[in-house]
Amino acid sequence: MRTRVKRCIPMLSLVLALGGIAAARSAVGARPAAPTAREKALKEVTVAYDRDVKTILGRKCFDCHSRFRQYPWYHRLPLVKNLIDADIRGAMKNIDMSDGFPFQGRGTPEGMLQAVADEVRDDGMPPWNYRLLHRGSGLSPEEKKKVQAWIDESLKKFESSSGTKSGGNK
Repeated sequence: MRTRVKRCIPMLSLVLALGGIAAARSAVGARPAAPTAREKALKEVTVAYDRDVKTILGRKCFDCHSRFRQYPWYHRLPLVKNLIDADIRGAMKNIDMSDGFPFQGRGTPEGMLQAVADEVRDDGMPPWNYRLLHRGSGLSPEEKKKVQAWIDESLKKFESSSGTKSGGNK
């Protein structure tokens, strides 16, 4: 019985090795799945973000909505530091722009776009207490147009990729 098992082990090893080689060959020749319409839309939106609005949002939003912040001199003051840090934690929880689009935080990419559109339209960001100490921190009319155009175009791309209405702002 033992000799029979000893003879089968090399044969079994050979069969497994040949099967592994065949599987590897078929995997090498296999093509990756074509990107879905949604993946294509997300890629196009990301490229447009990098090209058209990342610089604007970087100057106007990153101090609170990314890891790449520059603290003001008064951040060193004990009570002020706690307030600023709490505001930034809340801001980052809602929308984190550190790694580009799609933003991290709460919601889908479309939801994030809609939230940014609402803030742009309503002049909701930055908050009034930040604006008091940072002149020119809000978006200029030209910057608003660029950001809103990117959002509208992005929502259209997502809508056409899924066949549903996203409800972009005009």
